[in-house]
Amino acid sequence: MAYKRITVMDIWEIIRRWHNRQSVSHIASALGYDRKTVRKYIEYAKAQGLSSDEPLPAKEHIYKLFEKAIHKQERCRPAQKILQPFFAEISQLIHHREHPLKPKIAFEVIVERHALHGKVSYSSFKRFVRHNNIVIFANKATCRMETPPGQEVQIDYAKMGLLYDPLLGKR
Repeated sequence: MAYKRITVMDIWEIIRRWHNRQSVSHIASALGYDRKTVRKYIEYAKAQGLSSDEPLPAKEHIYKLFEKAIHKQERCRPAQKILQPFFAEISQLIHHREHPLKPKIAFEVIVERHALHGKVSYSSFKRFVRHNNIVIFANKATCRMETPPGQEVQIDYAKMGLLYDPLLGKR
């Protein structure tokens, strides 16, 4: 199963269903989480003093209890930390007025300049660029050319189906 981020609202739903005495399997299938994940949050709730026999505290109280658990589950992103000091340089390479570089080339330049071979992948670099909104050619404008009817031919290569040819008697 792929990594699925869990929010405080999802945890609230897990705890609410557990408090209503639904089984772990039922909660997991209803919310789309693994049973181990559901059990983990139920055990955490028990460790924080919640019980299914006592009344359920307010949502805000549950949110505060699980805030720390949510921050623990954040994935470690070492490549992002490695690339962060080079943010300005990457942005300058991509947005250079005379010689802007494509992201792939900018990645190769950064890896060469700072000896990052094997430390950062191109996929991580693309995520870094996307996450930090380093927009590529943001101000690029297009110009529409208007011509009088019949002066230019446009061809569409899409297939639209078969037509009947009355001379050959075929489709």
